[in-house]
Amino acid sequence: MKQDFTIWRNQILQNPRDISPLKFGISQDEVIEIFGNPDAVSTMRSDGKPLILKYHDIELHFDRKAPHGLYLVYSDDEIELSITDHHEELLQPITNIEPVDNEFFLRDGAVYFSGLYENGLLKGVSPKDFCCWHYWGKSSTACFLGGIRLRGADPASFRVLNYAYA
Repeated sequence: MKQDFTIWRNQILQNPRDISPLKFGISQDEVIEIFGNPDAVSTMRSDGKPLILKYHDIELHFDRKAPHGLYLVYSDDEIELSITDHHEELLQPITNIEPVDNEFFLRDGAVYFSGLYENGLLKGVSPKDFCCWHYWGKSSTACFLGGIRLRGADPASFRVLNYAYA
């Protein structure tokens, strides 16, 4: 029986540390055995196999080199997602205590964002309600506040992306 992709998608949005039943390094054929045929495939191929399988809004990227294993779970569509086994791209607690321009920091057990003092969006948020998504060597790229994802290219313009994470 095939795994329901929508259930899996919701699972990784809630816990990106767990991509099971997938695992990094598995082949395109193994993914297709799990989820069935993809909605789209990339035109880039290696050894006749597509390097990207797309299911709904999530792309599964495979290495160009044999054995062409899964190395990236990615989306920049309705959601923004980037999970690999090679980068620290998981939800990370905020640990810095000194404010830095457009960075998050802890003070008196609460999370603050140095770029948002005027509107007070994150003023004094409890750390348990807030996680920052770190990926590709960048910090503060996307953040979760009480299960709601915040996003913005300019951190001062963070907005609620949607409520699907609650």
